[in-house]
Amino acid sequence: MDIVYVAVLIMAFSSVSLLVYVGLNGGYAKFTSLLQLKAKEGEEQLRDLFISNITPREVAIYSYLGAIVTGFMLWLIIGHPLIGILGGIGGLFAPKAVFAHLKEKRIEKIDEQLPEALEQMVSSAKSGLSLAQAIEHVARNAPKPVSQEFDLIVRDYRMGTDLTSAINTARTRLGSKLFGLAASTLIVNIEKGGNLPQALKTLSESMKEIARLEQKLITSSAEGRKAIKVIAAMPFGIFVMVATVQPELIDTLTGSLGGYVLITVAILMYAGAIYWLKKILAVEV
Repeated sequence: MDIVYVAVLIMAFSSVSLLVYVGLNGGYAKFTSLLQLKAKEGEEQLRDLFISNITPREVAIYSYLGAIVTGFMLWLIIGHPLIGILGGIGGLFAPKAVFAHLKEKRIEKIDEQLPEALEQMVSSAKSGLSLAQAIEHVARNAPKPVSQEFDLIVRDYRMGTDLTSAINTARTRLGSKLFGLAASTLIVNIEKGGNLPQALKTLSESMKEIARLEQKLITSSAEGRKAIKVIAAMPFGIFVMVATVQPELIDTLTGSLGGYVLITVAILMYAGAIYWLKKILAVEV
């Protein structure tokens, strides 16, 4: 018997057994617990991204539904149940990848807005405002998302947290190098004193220069980035084309244990090559 169908039968039997067990032991409660576990994973991500138009529970439900739909669609289109199973597993973890991408883009936007926010703090400090008041001014007047991060610092400070701890919390939460530099400058000023407007102005100018150099490097490596995207997409396109036009060729891989070993090695080598290429072209100033 084909090893793929043996795997499908095992998974089907396991799924039915799990459903029977869940049904006999409080099905709704078990399902609710499963949703709560998945929702808890997305709660922190939604909070960090300031996304309020969807709840963690809805994210969990959409994750499971997306995994099921993706798995069945791939099974129907390609005709191989193993591909459907792998696609379903990938669909289950897709929201996590989406959130990670959104967080990365948000941090990039914060880094872009940070120099202007620091210049607002310079103006506030020169007008006689304290550091806490200067941060509050940025929270009120700077554009999102940088204003949201400064607003969290203000909220923590108003709740009784000392300003140093509030700034450190924001630095840890974001994980941005530029924001880390700004946080270090503010903390040193709190602890040691000094000319805050001059320090922030110098830091703002340095950040603008870093951004200029990064943009120059990104422009110089644009061709390489395009090549990575093409190289990354080609194996999937070729696989789908071959599976659609000549599915018997895929059967030579999915019909034996050696074929599965070969597929696994190919996937690992492919992922390693893409990771290596991205590290080579990563822009760090």
